[in-house]
Amino acid sequence: MVKVVTVDWGKSRIALSMKQLEEDPLLETLDKVIPQNGTAGYESSDESDETIIEPLLGLAAVLEELLKENGVDEIRITRQGFEKRVVSQDLQLWLSNAPPVNRHFTLLARAGRQVQEIQLTTSFDQEGVKNALQRALERVP
Repeated sequence: MVKVVTVDWGKSRIALSMKQLEEDPLLETLDKVIPQNGTAGYESSDESDETIIEPLLGLAAVLEELLKENGVDEIRITRQGFEKRVVSQDLQLWLSNAPPVNRHFTLLARAGRQVQEIQLTTSFDQEGVKNALQRALERVP
């Protein structure tokens, strides 16, 4: 399947694109990248799963520093999956805009195609979590 981009009747040319039919990877939702039900082709883990997910390269040091913050009680990598395309090989970390549930905030870590969901249990509000993350990142060599 292709998308017709332009038609030049004068030169008898048609411009086609397969890429424009694909979704923008920056707009993919977490549940598309990391399905809750462990759909085939994806790795996933949830609260009841005993599988230990290895943190992305460089993430363990960040999580260790974050655990040193007063007010951070627990950090768990709960799910992981793979995006269709690589956006960046660098470790990227985001705080989800979703409101916390039972003091659990959701962080997302991505490196290459791999994405991991991290549950952070804390007494902080959203601004406090941002500040704690910033301090932890400043301490990571």
